[in-house]
Amino acid sequence: MGFCFLALRFPHRYGLLIALLAIATAPRAAIAGTPEDCLSIELIKSLKLKFEETESRLRWMKGSDDVLEYRRLISGQSSEKVPNHLSPFEYYGIDTYSAWRAGSDYINMIPIGKFRPTLETLSDLNRISAAASHTNLKFLKAFFPPGWVPPSDGHYRARDTIGKDPLTNPLNEEQYQAIKDNQDLGFIELPAPWSKPGARKGAIVYARGRDVKKKVQEVLDWYNQSKNFYDPVTLAVTVQRRIVSIHPFTDGNGRVSRYLMDRILMEHGL
Repeated sequence: MGFCFLALRFPHRYGLLIALLAIATAPRAAIAGTPEDCLSIELIKSLKLKFEETESRLRWMKGSDDVLEYRRLISGQSSEKVPNHLSPFEYYGIDTYSAWRAGSDYINMIPIGKFRPTLETLSDLNRISAAASHTNLKFLKAFFPPGWVPPSDGHYRARDTIGKDPLTNPLNEEQYQAIKDNQDLGFIELPAPWSKPGARKGAIVYARGRDVKKKVQEVLDWYNQSKNFYDPVTLAVTVQRRIVSIHPFTDGNGRVSRYLMDRILMEHGL
């Protein structure tokens, strides 16, 4: 009866496993008794095997759900960093995942037909969805002089910043031309022979810190004025591309831009 108590004491999916393991590892005398009170060794083994098969199946299904969810929350480049033997959920952790889901819940609770994003909307999205990263930045402030660690918690970026990835990961011509054609980006290219056609090396220049809020407001004004005249996909893609190009926050810019993209599509029934 004590083993039945274990299963009841832990009424989640691990309760049965705890009870089975307790039975399997207990001395034979401890589980001796009448047929009504005891499980046979064969039945124990059978139940344990079925539980392990079910647990494995549930884990696979949960892992699949995690991957699909994380594909929506993180960039393709970030998802490629996840080791093959781990799900994104395991790699990034429960705190990060919970913060990202909280951001999604925040923007999706706005009633359909009432979505008019503002500067405050984006600030709140960044504060909520990047909470785990902001905790790390607060920790760093204890070790650096005032002003060295940029403000977080939904604060708009006030400093000028550049993207250094093309210094080590050269751009192909399609990527290079896309940046050159982007009204919100600049590109400082290294001289030859370090940079060449097909392998452009340099730094991406984002919006000046003093212009960030102004540029974000321009994007939001364009959306609010154009949402009844453009098709939803054009609206969503344009807002996502411009916000991530402006790079208004210290961290979480791609995530905020994807939240907006998803919400705009949802606003139009997609």
